[in-house]
Amino acid sequence: MGRSFHHQILAQHPTLTYYEILSIPQTASSADVKAAYHRALLLYHPDKALSKTLSPLAASQPRSAQDRESLTGSRIDLPTPTIDEVQQAYTTLSDSLLRKNYDGNLKRSLSDASAQRGSQRPAEVVSLEEFVPLDEDAAILVYPCRCGESFRISEEQLEADVHLIGCNGCSEAVWVGYEAVEEE
Repeated sequence: MGRSFHHQILAQHPTLTYYEILSIPQTASSADVKAAYHRALLLYHPDKALSKTLSPLAASQPRSAQDRESLTGSRIDLPTPTIDEVQQAYTTLSDSLLRKNYDGNLKRSLSDASAQRGSQRPAEVVSLEEFVPLDEDAAILVYPCRCGESFRISEEQLEADVHLIGCNGCSEAVWVGYEAVEEE
């Protein structure tokens, strides 16, 4: 069941994982998942003013598209999850067995995407310093693409020393320049 719904969500929002829907890192605790769920419910609820004026995933970012554009040099439009998707993300991530299965499926999906990108040549090299945090936790960093979508690199990808990142909206790829530093 979790796997088929996972594919359904990815079909609706090919760029959003449950972690992105709730704006949390993959290492989030149960308490963090619950708190993020409550924030997301308020943020994405159709009767709330903020969800009508701003892409909800960017709510922790500057309040207007113009403010985001001044930071990034390009407008980043992020998909808006439905309340059902927020609830499914919470249901999956708050249950340890469902979360374990979801994480396995997500890891396979990321591996498959990496393998497909293996033959891509990057259009440019972009310093990690040019990426901006998607949310206050900085678990996902974004860089605008010329197509209007964005390149996204997660904390997990940084830890895995992934450098070649594809755009979420087109076939463009960039090489993200950074050095992995071991913490002591």
